[in-house]
Amino acid sequence: TALAKTIMVNYGAKGTAIDIAGKGLKNHKKVFIYTAIGKKISEVKSIYADLAASGIDFIIVMTKANDPASLVYIAPFAATSIAEFYRDQGRDVVIVYDDLTNHANAYRHVSLLLKRPPGREAYPGDIFYLHSRLLERSSNVFLQHTGSGFVHASAEEYTIANDADKTDRFITASITALPIVQTKESDFSAYVPTNIVSITDGQIYLDPALMNNDVFPAIHVGLSVSRLGGDAQNGIMKALTKSIKGDLASYNDKMKYSTYGLELDEIGKRIIRHGSRFITFFKQTLLHTSSEFDTAKEISNIYLMRFLEEYYESSNSQQDIRNIETHLKRPLAIKEGDSPKEYIMNKYFGMTKFGMKKTKDIAPSDVVVELKDGSYLIQSAFIDFFRIEGEPSNMTIETLYDGFISCLKK
Repeated sequence: TALAKTIMVNYGAKGTAIDIAGKGLKNHKKVFIYTAIGKKISEVKSIYADLAASGIDFIIVMTKANDPASLVYIAPFAATSIAEFYRDQGRDVVIVYDDLTNHANAYRHVSLLLKRPPGREAYPGDIFYLHSRLLERSSNVFLQHTGSGFVHASAEEYTIANDADKTDRFITASITALPIVQTKESDFSAYVPTNIVSITDGQIYLDPALMNNDVFPAIHVGLSVSRLGGDAQNGIMKALTKSIKGDLASYNDKMKYSTYGLELDEIGKRIIRHGSRFITFFKQTLLHTSSEFDTAKEISNIYLMRFLEEYYESSNSQQDIRNIETHLKRPLAIKEGDSPKEYIMNKYFGMTKFGMKKTKDIAPSDVVVELKDGSYLIQSAFIDFFRIEGEPSNMTIETLYDGFISCLKK
């Protein structure tokens, strides 16, 4: 619930309620619908206070814990009908079902009272069908503007209009569903959770063990899956985050050894330090928001600190990750005559999958930045994203490094 509330506050503040000039159709401020299914009144009041203070457009559909099971059962369907009303007006809607375990229990209650035969865990046999019908109503639609408002259009109609370059009266609007489901004693393979997982486009699994270790949000990286993956990220964030999952897996593996009291070598200790920085970085306070640029800067800091630990002969490896520049005075374990800054940037770009390697054989599909001292396989968007000053054609590796470090320190 806390995570869903943070998502609503973070993304609800973006966009505008004023129609875009020249288009005049789309209202880009999202509508959020929070569906409280069998919740305590005090809990819903707290959610209302936070959402109201954030200034987002939201609606709360509420059923209390002591409401009849038939009323609890109908709540998510009523909320979805409201969501479809705003979608058909051209608004993008996000609807949170909190939670579908209570909804399944209410449906089981009603079904057993009607003497319907119980199935697995005493749920009626069509519980999967019920939830799939509910969640599949969240979709993206084509809308055509007429004199009396918007009407639904088919994909074929939009394609014909697009071929004739007459799509100025068409827009898309969507409903995005965020269903929440409970697990009992961390049993991820229970009936209702596996039903919801098979319907949706991914899941975020919140681990009680991580929560007890003061990690919020307590996202279990191994059991959390996105069908979309990194396709929703820009190139910079995709490259930066590509290695994090593997780094956290290595961290968890080494932590098991340390728990058993086994002695770790220096590489193992470095993996634990690196992973613990990511764990600390991803901790969030309630309603915390962060820009994509700030997130990328912090991730870059963590990776740079790792390389500086590996290649600088430093005894103070626990130093704060922001104090990168203080390590530059220490000797590098590299070949004589090589540039320390070029060496560090090559290592950094290699680990974060940007692929900064000077090469003579560059494939046509490679993203190439022409620096003053040669061609390098770097995403050109990297320089723009981190706001590194200067023209690439006038940069050397050293000036690129200096600009990057100064950006991280701002």
